Amino acid sequence: MCYSNRLYDPPPLRGIPVRGLLHLAILSIIKQKPTYGSEIYQKIRDEYKLEVPRSLIYILLRRMEKNGLIS
Repeated sequence: MCYSNRLYDPPPLRGIPVRGLLHLAILSIIKQKPTYGSEIYQKIRDEYKLEVPRSLIYILLRRMEKNGLIS
């Protein structure tokens, strides 16, 4: 297969388990500055091109707070 340097849009990550990756994405986002859940949701959609339920973001935030990862 021949590879080139042309840019393309990667395919959406439908069906790929990204739950573990969401923890990393959330930590990466809030590392930059204190951020509300709605901002995290938008950045995950816009920058990471992931379609996840908004409620999942809040569930993960609560779980991460409970485990002492964030405050």
